[in-house]
Amino acid sequence: MSEEPLSVPDRLLELPEGTRKFLAKLDDDEIEILEDGIRLVAAIRTVGSVARWMIVGLCSLVLGTVMLLEAIDKLTGRVWPK
Repeated sequence: MSEEPLSVPDRLLELPEGTRKFLAKLDDDEIEILEDGIRLVAAIRTVGSVARWMIVGLCSLVLGTVMLLEAIDKLTGRVWPK
């Protein structure tokens, strides 16, 4: 009992009235701008996700380096000058 995909006019009928009026007023240039905007938002989300994981990775690297240096210090019995 899988539903068959709706055709474009049927999908437009499911939209709220205000959205249908807004879309009906658009000309070709405005539609192209909206499509570019959607691609831009998707790209920004991707870059944001990558940047977030780079920050997490950098913090992990710094903390791991500190922990490694402390462990080496304890193993060698060396004490940092105070």
